[in-house]
Amino acid sequence: MNKTFLVLLFVLFAASLGINFYFHADNELFDLAALNICSVLMLTITFISYFLLVKVMNIKDPHFFVNGVYASMFVKLMVFGGAIFFYIWTHKKTLFRPTIYVMLTYYFLFMILETIFVFRHTNSSAPANKPDNNA
Repeated sequence: MNKTFLVLLFVLFAASLGINFYFHADNELFDLAALNICSVLMLTITFISYFLLVKVMNIKDPHFFVNGVYASMFVKLMVFGGAIFFYIWTHKKTLFRPTIYVMLTYYFLFMILETIFVFRHTNSSAPANKPDNNA
């Protein structure tokens, strides 16, 4: 597990919590509980997804990595989409749309962070980057 990824993941999580409190203090219509749940959900999903993708990268077949990336993005999108749908369904009368926009921003930020580190890990473990001992 990459320590830099973990540090940046928790920094992004702490920043998202700070942004949640700032938005709620600035405008009471922002749903603080929903934004905090979104932050925790994205932290959990991103951590599990990255951990599983790093394990899949140790398998020599490249199809496993591609399938792992697709599965990671699909599961993250479905869980997050379901959570937003549930939020909209339960808060029909008090729905404040900027809350959903902030949630989507968190989704993209956490996804970008994971993607950057997964591909950095892929490039660092690629056979082309390893020195050839036969030369």
